[in-house]
Amino acid sequence: MGKASNRKKTAKILRSTDRVRYLEDEEANPWLTALLNAYHIQETGIAVELEEEKKKRRNKLACGRGCGTCCQRPIIPVTEPEIRGIIWYVSTKLPGELREEVKTQVLNRHKSLMCPFCVEGVCSMYPVRPIACRILHVFGEPCRPNEDTYLTRPRDMWSHSRDLGRRTAFALLPLYGITGKNNMEQAFNARFLNDNTRSMLEQPWDKLCGFGQGQ
Repeated sequence: MGKASNRKKTAKILRSTDRVRYLEDEEANPWLTALLNAYHIQETGIAVELEEEKKKRRNKLACGRGCGTCCQRPIIPVTEPEIRGIIWYVSTKLPGELREEVKTQVLNRHKSLMCPFCVEGVCSMYPVRPIACRILHVFGEPCRPNEDTYLTRPRDMWSHSRDLGRRTAFALLPLYGITGKNNMEQAFNARFLNDNTRSMLEQPWDKLCGFGQGQ
């Protein structure tokens, strides 16, 4: 199956399925709709491309729920809409007990390289995890603790196509006032989103999520 076939299959799935809707939140925050649409496009496309990749490699995907190796030393770039998405989700959607665990980890985030939103090996903000957390996959054996898979077995690494990256970017670029196919194409080729990222681990999540010491 080629790129065109994958694109058509992804488009068909997107037309026939819908993502989870947060109607009141999205009505109050139009940017949230654009962000969740971008994530939906990316996840759907990745699922299609991964199935094709599994057939080519005839190998299993190592990544799975509870893996968490990537979360142990994350170097994650995030855009402003992604930061806002995390704040929204952590502040309004996490149940009380889990929110308290995340709060504790956020307040102590400088004591560990572990992502503060990873609780017992599971991402607490999974629906709004950044694009950088979604794109890389490892085939074969699961990553060993502290393994840099880029160096140890680069052939096991996989990322989605540039075409899917473009479609995901096109869903986000209007949030920066960039509209029109030509303008968005230029911004994508110039790596506009890449150049407008911040380090996730350097964000003051305690303040952003309202986790004051006395709360």
